[in-house]
Amino acid sequence: MAATDKFINVVHCEEEEEEEVAIQDPKEIIDEACGNTSACAAMKAKMDECTARVEDGAHETCVEEFFHFQKCVDACTSAQLFSKLK
Repeated sequence: MAATDKFINVVHCEEEEEEEVAIQDPKEIIDEACGNTSACAAMKAKMDECTARVEDGAHETCVEEFFHFQKCVDACTSAQLFSKLK
């Protein structure tokens, strides 16, 4: 067995032993929870209505609705996010 074959086998074995731990971004979790709050519900409903119209063929964008909804989510998230970060 050549020296390079041994090296490849060792590296391959070490890679198999490592486990990948999926870490979820705390901001994504908080954003989702904030998007479902009653404070953002009206803006989410308007964005969903606009999205439905666009999917049905309306020639418009939902940028304004998205930004209003995102501003609500961001305000909610910013109040909670930094306590979760290390």
